[in-house]
Amino acid sequence: MFSETAENIGLSCRLLTDDMILKKIEGDTEVDVRRELDEFRTEMIENIEEYFHVTIDKEKRMHWKDISSANNDFPGFCLLITGGALFHALSEDLKLKFLELSTMCKAVICCRVTPLQKAQVVELIMNNDNVATLAIGDGANDVSMIQSSCFFLLRIRKKTFRILEAHIGIGISGQEGRQAVLASDFSIGQFQFLERLLLVHGRWSYIRIGKFLKYFFYKTFAFTFCQFWFAIYCGFSAQVKREIKIDEENISILDNFRFIFCDNLQCSLYNISCFSFRNSRSSQFDENSLCL
Repeated sequence: MFSETAENIGLSCRLLTDDMILKKIEGDTEVDVRRELDEFRTEMIENIEEYFHVTIDKEKRMHWKDISSANNDFPGFCLLITGGALFHALSEDLKLKFLELSTMCKAVICCRVTPLQKAQVVELIMNNDNVATLAIGDGANDVSMIQSSCFFLLRIRKKTFRILEAHIGIGISGQEGRQAVLASDFSIGQFQFLERLLLVHGRWSYIRIGKFLKYFFYKTFAFTFCQFWFAIYCGFSAQVKREIKIDEENISILDNFRFIFCDNLQCSLYNISCFSFRNSRSSQFDENSLCL
């Protein structure tokens, strides 16, 4: 019953399509879940070999980067698993197999799961795949999945380490309270704003960070090279103050006000120019389109 409801919701929100190869995992025991996962893996290999005309090594983990994606007519796979089956799928013996099949699917739907299981799914992806994860939720049961300060206590040689859950946590402020919003990194009012948050504001943030890093490296190299160059004149003695002769004037390298003032002025002008450019671009942005 719950799986049919989850499937209908996936179709209504266009997460699933009618031509997708859908597999439901609803086993109540670990043996049943293992059997259903093996059946889905066999079915997946047969469909991939038929569509892409390749031979897959069944002893190795499947990955799309090892398969040619020239066939754009491939409908893709979808995995739907219940909370009871997910409990067994996240066990030590089956979690890697579940991860392999999940990463080969276009969509994975977990229905009727606990907050701890949501966090375990995120942890499974983070610990085994070198990818960035984004967790989004609107209720208190999503806090453990999206909270950036949530951690597992891992003790090694009497030392405690924190393992973060998601790289990015987004909370939706809705009718289920503000617990998810208070625990998230970003907050949005509706789920539809996620597209603009990632493709527009995310791109702007990426550009700003790139410019900042270039400026930071340039400033660091320039400052360090000056220190090294003028150290030649003081014989690398590491003296605090050193009077040198430049253009027939005695200039104190560390005490002169011009060196301090110019650095602050340069940083201020750079930030003001970037802020003005961002506002000019924001005024030209069309609300009905994503201008990338």
